[in-house]
Amino acid sequence: MFNIAICDDDDNFLGVEKAIISQYMDSRKTEYHIEQFCSGQALIALGQNLDSYSLILLDVEMEVLSGLETARKIREYSQVPIAFVTAYISYSLEGYKVNAIRYILKEMDSFQAGLCECLDTIMNQNDTMTSKTFVLDFREGKKEISIKDLVYIESRHHYCYFHVQNGEKVKIYSKRDKLDEIEKQLDNEALLRIHKSCLVNLSFVSDIKRYQMQLTTGEVLLIAQSKYLDTEKAYLIYCGRMDS
Repeated sequence: MFNIAICDDDDNFLGVEKAIISQYMDSRKTEYHIEQFCSGQALIALGQNLDSYSLILLDVEMEVLSGLETARKIREYSQVPIAFVTAYISYSLEGYKVNAIRYILKEMDSFQAGLCECLDTIMNQNDTMTSKTFVLDFREGKKEISIKDLVYIESRHHYCYFHVQNGEKVKIYSKRDKLDEIEKQLDNEALLRIHKSCLVNLSFVSDIKRYQMQLTTGEVLLIAQSKYLDTEKAYLIYCGRMDS
């Protein structure tokens, strides 16, 4: 089920968004549910239940609580993908701070194309994350690992340590292997080498600052200086903020 929240204080525009999304999902024969919100306050009242959404579309210019303010509050609970819908493309820096994947302009001649392109990005990322699982022999026993749950892998003293999300916790499994071989075996575009000893799942990244990567799990990983620019570019491409 692909759950989408759309939030706008213009009822007419909510109807336009819902119609475009419905047409898109029906054309892809995808099961979906769309929930409408007329204010940021109504949306953030869901708290941790925000994680149930595959995408949140936020109008930037809402009264009382703007889209940017709403996004900041959402980030206190969730790393759900957020796309902004706006009449003015002047918020890119603020959007970066809340990990926004898109700014979609409210120009009717291009809005549908922009919204569908955003949906393409999210759908493709979901396909990438859910299509692969691996059964690996760890020192802790044989385990089936899904790419969507794999936070990162670190290599130390001839062993690879797999950090895997399990509910609200992260479990660590280990096996004697080379990270180069593991990277070839997993072969997934969501996984990025940020250091000779670290392979990270970009879907768990919440922010990148100078030579550091903040994860949604609360951990901070170091990025090799030689890989920083490539890492930043790869992350922006993964989030859909720039072309490859």
